[in-house]
Amino acid sequence: MTYGFGDPTDHGGYTDRDGYTIPDGRYGGIATRDNDPWLPVRIEVGYRVREMSQNHVRRATFERVDSRLPGPHALAWLYAAANDETQVRRYTIDTASRMFPWTDDVRPEHNVKDAGVLVQQMVKIAQQNLATAQVDPLQYTDRSAPLPAHAEFVGVALSSLGMPGMDWSALKPGGFGFGVELPAECVVRMVDGTWLELTRRGRVDWKMECNKAMGYMNAMDWAWRPTMPEEWQPRPGSVHEYLHQLMVLTDRTYAEGNRQQTERARTGRR
Repeated sequence: MTYGFGDPTDHGGYTDRDGYTIPDGRYGGIATRDNDPWLPVRIEVGYRVREMSQNHVRRATFERVDSRLPGPHALAWLYAAANDETQVRRYTIDTASRMFPWTDDVRPEHNVKDAGVLVQQMVKIAQQNLATAQVDPLQYTDRSAPLPAHAEFVGVALSSLGMPGMDWSALKPGGFGFGVELPAECVVRMVDGTWLELTRRGRVDWKMECNKAMGYMNAMDWAWRPTMPEEWQPRPGSVHEYLHQLMVLTDRTYAEGNRQQTERARTGRR
């Protein structure tokens, strides 16, 4: 299966004979650290999402584009590409992210301060797109560079900065020690059923919670065993539930786009 609406004859990571492959198995299933093929993907996702959060902090406190303050929440679509077997890291994770310029507008289609409203609006866009599968989900994002060959969609992530009640509009460039003291949280939903949450409060290591087995991660407060119930389900109408819907809709859109491309290639239609 390819991603990014590429050539339907290119089967992506599943048939990459020269290196590792992206494991199959979507939306859950019991696994342990010893038999879980998604473990190395999950570890790299953790590192990449932490980097995404750090980029979000820099944009908010130090490296503002056109001097504009981004909103406190950002989204990222996650893609994994299997590396050659000679490399130490089995997978490379690329992100296609989207930051939203800050505004006090609370209308649902413009609200960037409420994470639940923001993700719910992206879900509505993804639902509309699934009906036609004519729009690559990458077009939801700010990414302009092509993804690596054989990259496959593996999940979505939400980056949130600050604390409830904080006056985000008052955030000054260079504040919070260039961001190192700005509270940060990330929530990740992956196609294998993983829930991953990363939090940082002040100048300390990140704390990680996960419903799947994890491995060693540098500068992370982590545990081998899952710290959340394996089959944990989010509350309906919560940010987590909307993030899950966005992941499923994105995955289905890619699958439908590939099906349509394969059908056109089979029948010779454009």
